[in-house]
Amino acid sequence: PEIVIFNSYDGGTSLKVEMGLFRLVCSNGLTIKTTDFGSMKVNHIGEPAKIAADLVMDFVKAVPEIGKVYEQLNSVK
Repeated sequence: PEIVIFNSYDGGTSLKVEMGLFRLVCSNGLTIKTTDFGSMKVNHIGEPAKIAADLVMDFVKAVPEIGKVYEQLNSVK
């Protein structure tokens, strides 16, 4: 499981947080999300550091359930 945070340096795009299982598909570093555990998108309004921390903590709370799904997927032969 991995949390990926997308952000801009100038506030030109929204803060986006994605959680899932990602897989490297190309030698140039291209990755895809093979299992989606959710995502959130927030405009840059308010305190960005607090917003980012709150989003990540929401995902962290979901980690036990994600671990169960990961184990189920990993047990498939």
